[in-house]
Amino acid sequence: MPTPYFEQALGRFEEHVREFDSKYLSKGEIPKDYGFRPYRFCVRDAVLGLAVVKYGRREDLLVVDVCLTADPPQFPPHSGTKIVMISLLCEAFKCGAKLEIKFTENVEGGRVPFAVYKLARHLGVTLSHIDEGHISPAEARQLFMVLTGFSAASSQKLMQLAVEEKVSPERVCFMVHNGVWELPEMESILLGSGQPERIILGTSLPEVRALYLNDLLFARAALLGSFLDRKLARRERGDEEQVLELEGDARRFGISFDPAFYAKIYSAEEPLLVPWIEEDESWVPAGGRIVAMVRARTVADIELHFEDDLATAAKMMESYGRQKENFFYLLYPRDFRDLPQDVKESITESLRGIGVGPMICPEMAEKLDVDAAKRLEKARVIRR
Repeated sequence: MPTPYFEQALGRFEEHVREFDSKYLSKGEIPKDYGFRPYRFCVRDAVLGLAVVKYGRREDLLVVDVCLTADPPQFPPHSGTKIVMISLLCEAFKCGAKLEIKFTENVEGGRVPFAVYKLARHLGVTLSHIDEGHISPAEARQLFMVLTGFSAASSQKLMQLAVEEKVSPERVCFMVHNGVWELPEMESILLGSGQPERIILGTSLPEVRALYLNDLLFARAALLGSFLDRKLARRERGDEEQVLELEGDARRFGISFDPAFYAKIYSAEEPLLVPWIEEDESWVPAGGRIVAMVRARTVADIELHFEDDLATAAKMMESYGRQKENFFYLLYPRDFRDLPQDVKESITESLRGIGVGPMICPEMAEKLDVDAAKRLEKARVIRR
């Protein structure tokens, strides 16, 4: 960005901060959406971006009066611009605007910031109104989806739901970035449930028991899968006396979802330690795959549906092949431990007989249901 633009924008940001302090902070008040609000985006002592926004009621769009981004060398390329743009898009959705963004004359002379243009081009999104300082709703929606990181299959499902007017892609993106669902959880819901819009909108009420329990089951399964995501990503360093978990020190692997078997596929970019199995230690080498069929069942359901699970697991192995780089598991919640000993041994023996290992998460289905119910309730109050 040219130095004059930077200095002007920085000065404008400081003006907004002083005005915000005198109008709101000093009085203990919170501004309305149509009042300018300054934001500073930081990671520890590194500033990645500055922005000042408000909701333009007359035009029904998000007005941006300051937009500065940084690209520190210790962070991946475009990090600052990505964070600022995700925030702007979430703000546009939250305010009730039509996901349209307008930059004022104080932002690079009324143009779309060059850093935003570079990011959009890098992501394969075409911005057609750069000189007018305007990002259209269609462009903003496409940018939001790409920044969120949906797979091709999930993006296709999202657009199908949008065409059918069941749920908007921007709502789904907003829920991911606001922590209602993590991205892998949302993809499991989109691809693995028959009517994902019900879970996304939280429309099923506990009073309608059959529908609610069905949605709760798929939400529970998405959460069970995310427990495995986090466990695989966790890298523990140290010795027998002390174990350390370092911030940002996660194991590298790709995650995909197979709706045909409701299975999560982890493609190892480095050796991965397989968790929650009876063996003392089992590693998947770099280039290998963990194929985990997720079944978030209660004690009664595990025993009732095991024959079906076993048959599905056998089909899954046939589909993926028995190559040495594939490692197959059936993931159950902690409820499995409460089965009678002879039933557990029979299930374990049957699974190992076809080359599938039992994987038992330490979380109970009941606790997963409590978390799932909270998320469904939170989904109901998010703007439609």
